[in-house]
Amino acid sequence: DFTYEQDFLEAMAYTSSTPPPEQGFIWELHQGFYQADLWGHGLPPDPSEKIREMAQEAGIWNEGMRPYLWTFKTNLDGCRYTPDYVSSSHMHMMANRVESVIHSNHPDGTIYGALHIRRGDALNECDTSLATMKEFFTCSLKGTEEIGRHIALLMMSDERDAGYRQAVVDMVDDYPHVTIVDVDTRVRMMIAEATEGGDIPPGMNNNYHLYGIEQMLRSESKMAFKMEKRKTEWCQKCVPVKEILLEKLLVGVNGMVTNAE
Repeated sequence: DFTYEQDFLEAMAYTSSTPPPEQGFIWELHQGFYQADLWGHGLPPDPSEKIREMAQEAGIWNEGMRPYLWTFKTNLDGCRYTPDYVSSSHMHMMANRVESVIHSNHPDGTIYGALHIRRGDALNECDTSLATMKEFFTCSLKGTEEIGRHIALLMMSDERDAGYRQAVVDMVDDYPHVTIVDVDTRVRMMIAEATEGGDIPPGMNNNYHLYGIEQMLRSESKMAFKMEKRKTEWCQKCVPVKEILLEKLLVGVNGMVTNAE
């Protein structure tokens, strides 16, 4: 009859009273996602004073280190005892490697935007049929040739049908200044090559790391704009790309990420 919250607090108490191991460790608490009573509950905002003092003395404390637990709609900050920016050095290496390859395939001055198409469980929430996607691009890319720069859309999607994916990529053939990069396929291929070559552990060849690497690629600081066709609340009918880019070029916003000029 254990509860998720009880288990979490017991794990915290045990961790606080146990000498630090030579290597880090992760607690895994298994419970049905929507039935877990921990979600949405108020949790201790900070670790114990003892842990804080030890971390400060060791020079590894920062105010961003709190237990991380993201909860939907309620308690949005959750509970974090690890920095928000934590991710493995291997993931950073792969993200940099993928980014370098993508940039090398585009002219200097290219502007990058994120294109997120969610199919699967969102088919009934957001129309992503090929006909609708064609209209989406026609409206969103209208007049972008006037910017005078190449535009690369980094496509990320849960769609497994290679025919659909290629059809979307081909939709911008009418726009010589625009290309769509199938990032999922590119990242999967490069992860496989890196694991086979021993650059990264074999365990990284999975969807978890694929998603993590792609999140780094599509961060706010790297993308000049986003085009989203997914759940109901993120189902754009048209993105005024030309206006967005003109405004960013005018005010010199840092988010205008391009190849070296």
